Amino acid sequence: MNSNITAKPSLSNIQKLLKIEEESDIDISYTPSVTHIESSPYVNDIGDYRREDVDGLLGSKNIEELGRNFQLLFTFSDYKPIILHESPEVGCQKCDETASVLLYLRKDLHIDKSIISDILIGVCKKSADKNDRVCEDKINSALDQLLYIFDFGNNVTPEKICTLRMGPTCHNQFKYLNWTISIPDKPVTVPKKIAQQNDRNLRVLQLSDLHLDPLYTPGARSKCGEPICCQIDQMPVNPDEETCGIWGDYEEADTPRKTFEDVLRQTRTHKDIDFVYFTGDMVGHRTWSWGKNESSIIEKEVMERLMENFDVPVLFVLGNHDSFPYNL
Repeated sequence: MNSNITAKPSLSNIQKLLKIEEESDIDISYTPSVTHIESSPYVNDIGDYRREDVDGLLGSKNIEELGRNFQLLFTFSDYKPIILHESPEVGCQKCDETASVLLYLRKDLHIDKSIISDILIGVCKKSADKNDRVCEDKINSALDQLLYIFDFGNNVTPEKICTLRMGPTCHNQFKYLNWTISIPDKPVTVPKKIAQQNDRNLRVLQLSDLHLDPLYTPGARSKCGEPICCQIDQMPVNPDEETCGIWGDYEEADTPRKTFEDVLRQTRTHKDIDFVYFTGDMVGHRTWSWGKNESSIIEKEVMERLMENFDVPVLFVLGNHDSFPYNL
């Protein structure tokens, strides 16, 4: 593979692209000042045909496409249209391009966290479906973990990143991602006597995907233009806007406390429940602004209310929204 390729754009060129308004008639095409440089191994590894795509995203007018691709690494929901309406291969390639750009910025240009944050937020804001605060909070909440993996991970490649993000249909690099956990010897235990069995069936209550939203506000906007609506800071501007109901909403909304408490009240009327399974996802979808502390407070509230509500064992499983950052 040829190691001499067209020069990658410098940091100043990238920042210049981000600061130019879309309405501007300034030519933002990139003209490298150096004809050839040594190829970045992170870009080089993904092959000539994809490397050209990366060069095009970094050094051309395609800043909006780069912005959309960056979002693929920060929210799985943005992958779904690609997977459902195009193909897993297309989604995998877009992930490769994005991961290669990020690795190049960090590993080759040694760009500082604050500047990478500015770059990612800048391209996110230029993509049509995200507003300023969603871009800023979503990216900054995940950036520390992402850069830690880049800085200290063993042989981090775009393929490994995208296998983790999209699953085994994208490169299937899981064989490189196994780890070994040392488990202590099994302690000596005294066999327990098993109670005499009877013919009565056990009754299990399963609750799942609560997504409790302490900021849910009846009367807030149900179509707000953000990933989750009905929030206390999304009150309607015009009197004819659709608003959220008392118990929930059919648009992008999570579960109000009032609805959660009513679920507890209704299930408490069933006196024949033997135990309760709660199978994850206590925290809501306002993932761009929830921090570790906010997530922990919600999880504590849900666990305490469930255990207070039932006189039988409650068994908990953590879901993908119950970690911070979520999905990690």
